[in-house]
Amino acid sequence: MGEQAPAGALVARWGGEEFFVALPGADAAAGLAFADDLRGQCELNVIVVEGRMIRCTLSGGVAAYPASGTTMDELFHAVDVSMYEAKNAGRNLVRLHLDRAPSTAVDDGAR
Repeated sequence: MGEQAPAGALVARWGGEEFFVALPGADAAAGLAFADDLRGQCELNVIVVEGRMIRCTLSGGVAAYPASGTTMDELFHAVDVSMYEAKNAGRNLVRLHLDRAPSTAVDDGAR
């Protein structure tokens, strides 16, 4: 993931299978585009286990300062809510959280 992140981005493992990417200076559209591009790249990876193909998927949440929150706690909460919305909507998509309103979905239609 670090290779795809732009210079100045902070990439960290958040826990378990969750990762966090901070894109300083990026707006919501840039964050959403980055997350969806990463999702698409992940989807290209296939793992074969005992003759069975397993496709890699990524469910992502995106939050933007200040629309999604003005403190780290608010932003982390917003991105977490958005990520779980993506998972609950069928996985392998990205949700954007804005203005503390319902999130906006990005779905490539292929699940």
